[in-house]
Amino acid sequence: MLAADPAAGHLTEPGRPAGEPLTERLAAQWCRAGAVLLYLGFVLDCVDGQLARYTRHFSAWGGWLDTMADRFKEYVVYAGLGFGATHAGFRYGWALALAAMTLQTVRHMTDTWYGALHDEAARRPKVVSADAGGIGGKLNAASTRVQADTGSVSYWLKRTVVFPIGERWALIAIAAALFGPLVALVAVLVWGTLAFAYTGGLRTLRARWMRVPVMATVDAGLHRDDGVLARTLPTARRPLLLAVLGALGAAGTLVWALLAVHGGGDLPVFVPVLALVLLLGAAQASRAPHEGSLDWLVPAALRAAEYLFAIAVGVAGRAPAWLIFGYVLVLTLHHYDLTARLEKRQSAPPLHAATLGWPGRSLLLAIGLIAGYASIALATLGAYLLVVFVASVVLAWVVLPARARGGVRSPG
Repeated sequence: MLAADPAAGHLTEPGRPAGEPLTERLAAQWCRAGAVLLYLGFVLDCVDGQLARYTRHFSAWGGWLDTMADRFKEYVVYAGLGFGATHAGFRYGWALALAAMTLQTVRHMTDTWYGALHDEAARRPKVVSADAGGIGGKLNAASTRVQADTGSVSYWLKRTVVFPIGERWALIAIAAALFGPLVALVAVLVWGTLAFAYTGGLRTLRARWMRVPVMATVDAGLHRDDGVLARTLPTARRPLLLAVLGALGAAGTLVWALLAVHGGGDLPVFVPVLALVLLLGAAQASRAPHEGSLDWLVPAALRAAEYLFAIAVGVAGRAPAWLIFGYVLVLTLHHYDLTARLEKRQSAPPLHAATLGWPGRSLLLAIGLIAGYASIALATLGAYLLVVFVASVVLAWVVLPARARGGVRSPG
């Protein structure tokens, strides 16, 4: 039975403290229910992997789908937390959700490329054995010992501190159920940042010791997601330095846009133009050799640069927060598709050329911002990329395999 609380102006339940809105209690209940369902979903997701290993039924499609579904589900949860935090009165709920998604995607890009680096190093044992007394060699030996001792406390601490998906979902479920969506997002960001700093620092030291040019063994232009525009620019060297400068330029543009909007002003035109120049400078290194011991970080730096620039365009153009989140979410699906194919040693997506490359997409967004149509640019380009992604998936996993199975009929 419901009654009106004249003082509070909300519906209340008899026997409950006056002034506590019913909607807040319902929101808390839904948050707890969502936390339970979230972790139940993770448990069931683990079960299907164990079932596949038990029955020995594996497929490239299954591996790709598992990777893509995990990321999509996680980022939809971030969107729900961002919406919930905003609905609860926190102004920057969507901003935290965007930060969590961007951080996690950049982390995954480094995970993918460090895995490729490690595999390449394993094929070159003589290179890895050099300078065994250095700090990288000692870290490598220590990591190998810990990984071999699966029953030790050190092994489980090492697996936990890097904040894998199980720990992320457990933290989200517990924090959301006990404290609400805002605390859950902050907890994910704090632990994720610490884990990124920890793994990034150790991997950098080990990579410098390995001295393996991992990107010399793959199609760098494909996995950088450069597109046609990058191939038309003059070639510059130092790909990692230029990628980091591009990311810093995009980050600076975002900070300036936030300050301008918060102060009620507009972003000066020269700021996104300067950031775009830095981004195109990073694109110029697409055809340069990626032979440095740390060039495996280039794709992650470029992802950070593109995402931060897109967010800056949305903020400066006063686009709705959910629209900015949706656009970056589509970008993450495209980039996870690339990295999943890298891990499965597969070819590029069938319609990869139609995605325009990160320099082309950034250029279009910059034009939209300068013309005063940032929201329209984000919505149009995001919808276009989503259609291309879905069409590419259908082609890659349905149409082309069916044609391969059926063969090509001869005329007549």
